[in-house]
Amino acid sequence: MAGKFINTNKKDLISNAVNNVKKSLDNIFPLIVNEKLTIVDYYSVNEDRTVLDVDGTMDTYEIIGKNSPIRYNEIKDLPIAGFDKIIAQIENTDMGIQGNEITGEITLFPDTVKAHVNDMFVIPYLKENLVFQIVEVQYDTLDTGSNYSRVQYTLHGGSSKYNQLKRQVVETFNVIIDNIGSTGFKAIIKSEFYTMIEKFQNYTVTLKDYYKMLFYNNKVQTFTFYNTKKDTIFYDPYMIEFLKRNDILTGATDYLSIQHQCSLHQTFSMDYNNTFLRCVEKKDIEKINKYNVIVVGELIRDITSIFNTRIEDYYKITYKFPDTLINYMPMNIIEADLIRRIKELDFYTREENLYLNIIIKFFNDIDLTDDDIEAIDNISYNDNILMYYYIPIVIYCIESFIKNILVKHEDK
Repeated sequence: MAGKFINTNKKDLISNAVNNVKKSLDNIFPLIVNEKLTIVDYYSVNEDRTVLDVDGTMDTYEIIGKNSPIRYNEIKDLPIAGFDKIIAQIENTDMGIQGNEITGEITLFPDTVKAHVNDMFVIPYLKENLVFQIVEVQYDTLDTGSNYSRVQYTLHGGSSKYNQLKRQVVETFNVIIDNIGSTGFKAIIKSEFYTMIEKFQNYTVTLKDYYKMLFYNNKVQTFTFYNTKKDTIFYDPYMIEFLKRNDILTGATDYLSIQHQCSLHQTFSMDYNNTFLRCVEKKDIEKINKYNVIVVGELIRDITSIFNTRIEDYYKITYKFPDTLINYMPMNIIEADLIRRIKELDFYTREENLYLNIIIKFFNDIDLTDDDIEAIDNISYNDNILMYYYIPIVIYCIESFIKNILVKHEDK
């Protein structure tokens, strides 16, 4: 499955981790970048839920077992560097060996996991799940301020230890490998949020694919819509700008490059600032009525554009009503009722309109729910003017919600 925020194709995990880390840390941390990566499930000691002796020790307890006081956070799909150096030992060793006969060193990437003694990580091997224990930790800091760990480990046990380890898990997290090295998004999030993001992202992929199917015009290699009442094909450079600057179609099933297909007026940027699309970007609910939602079409006469190669006429959306336009009919790209509902926090109740509650919640800073997202299943996908504008706006609102979950906060 494609996607902007989470790569759900497991076979791409390692290659994506390598590419991403190389891109962001190439000149900063070549020692990690040049080592082979291995994807593991990592078990980090949960210090808040672990009960120690009065003197702060746990020497009298087993680390993994029914009497262990240690509780763990499970972190799925964590990339580590350097583990491949021990693979040969494992492959050439009888599976009945003792844990302390296999030791080694791995590196944990910056800003992923802060390692602790008695952390564990698990590697599947043949029919076993091999459990490795962290026995020594060395912390270091990059010039950028990012922290990383080099740790010594030893083999702790096999599947029986793994099964007990799972019973000591109190919280579960997932790694978003593409975010490792990112300065803006978290690389590790709680599994409940990961599942939510994955679901929401899948719906945005569906919306993106439908949008391309409905409105991508191969003849002119851009997005257009047909107005049956006017028997006219329209092209909106402001929508193209919205798609481009917000990467709206990034993560669709098939990649598509989006470019302006006709020259832009010298006041284009200022005109864009007065569109409802800019209102969405600014989330400007207070001044929502000042943004233009009424447009007209102006015949494209740009001889340098691809439209000039076509027999049929194309009209460019404009928010200005030039004197040269004769017998034009203004069009509403956003329904007045939707704007009213945004301002008054008045949700839709009719099934076919429930998906528009996503826009209402976005403007009013209300979290989305599964019901909101699943309302997308009830959309009647028609190639009309409203769908031309509503689908990208809904995508933007959903992805803004996802970004709010992923964004790093300095106080955390």
